[in-house]
Amino acid sequence: MSNYINGLYKKVAELVDENSTMMHLAMGICNRKLHDAITKKTEEVEKDFVSKANYYKKNVNELANEKAQLLKKFQDEFNKVYDVYSNKCFQYLILKEQIDTTRVSTIGNIITLLDLKDKVEESQEYIAYITKRKELEDKLATIEVKEDYDKTYEVLNSLEDPKMQYDDQLARYIEKYGNLCGLVDKIQEIVDSVSDEGVNAIASISVIENAVVNETENNILAKIKALISGIIKKGNFETGYLLKATNRAESIDTEISQIAKKVEENSINVISIILDHKDKINKAFAAE
Repeated sequence: MSNYINGLYKKVAELVDENSTMMHLAMGICNRKLHDAITKKTEEVEKDFVSKANYYKKNVNELANEKAQLLKKFQDEFNKVYDVYSNKCFQYLILKEQIDTTRVSTIGNIITLLDLKDKVEESQEYIAYITKRKELEDKLATIEVKEDYDKTYEVLNSLEDPKMQYDDQLARYIEKYGNLCGLVDKIQEIVDSVSDEGVNAIASISVIENAVVNETENNILAKIKALISGIIKKGNFETGYLLKATNRAESIDTEISQIAKKVEENSINVISIILDHKDKINKAFAAE
């Protein structure tokens, strides 16, 4: 068995191991991105909670239960977005794994053809071909008449190497393998894009209730308003902020449904395109 075939066997083993490892790694990266986005958004809710508690002259430590309940409401909603995008990443990666299996099978076909091609050299047909070819080449070296030379050269040129019957198929399988590699790379790009879209979707969800006083304003009027509001609104934390924030958390569900619908519609189109490309590759290189 040639070193080249041994190398292909090694490549097959590497791909089989790599497929499983890369799928877990890709899913891990996707989920980590989404998890980090949720953590960042939850911290935004917590920061706003503390800010509003201070505004309403409330002791944050005494509001631990309220804060935990509010954070959980928001996290439950964020986790719905997480599930939508994580599931889509998984769906694409399963498709990628299926195409990887076809890629491994294609290498197996290449190995089989190369092995058959090597064995041809041991056949009587190939020995006869080599003998005839050498006989004609030796004859060409001694011919002096051009007409005889041309006829002998034509006969030599017409000889068919028995090993060449496998060359066309090999070329097709090699090209098929290259196309499958391109499709696998494209799916990975899609997975990366989906996880990034999930991060952006989570980041786009508004969680902060409008401040009673715009704390970024830096003028005397704003400071007076803040002082007066601080006196008048003292004790209204529950209705002035907590109730509104809780309602906001519950209303996010509608936005998430719209996000999920859009993701599903996009994924149907993308998966259809991927499967179409896969079918075209299989049909174009249907040498099996």
